[in-house]
Amino acid sequence: MGEKGLSGTVRKAPLEKVYELGSVKGTCRQADGYQPHLMSPENGMRQLACNALDQVAGPVQACVQAVYTLLLNAARP
Repeated sequence: MGEKGLSGTVRKAPLEKVYELGSVKGTCRQADGYQPHLMSPENGMRQLACNALDQVAGPVQACVQAVYTLLLNAARP
């Protein structure tokens, strides 16, 4: 039985690709440049979070729009 709606769409998003070890290492290296003695992972972690949130932004916006339309229709006489 497949899930519908926001939870099903988010579960189908390829978030595991964002958090694969190679992806995490590469993102952290690129975010702060390729100077290992100056590396600070904060920008890389921020970039990983942004990448994950970008993948679910579309489904979340669609869900909010659906709720807005439902409430608008319910409020009409």
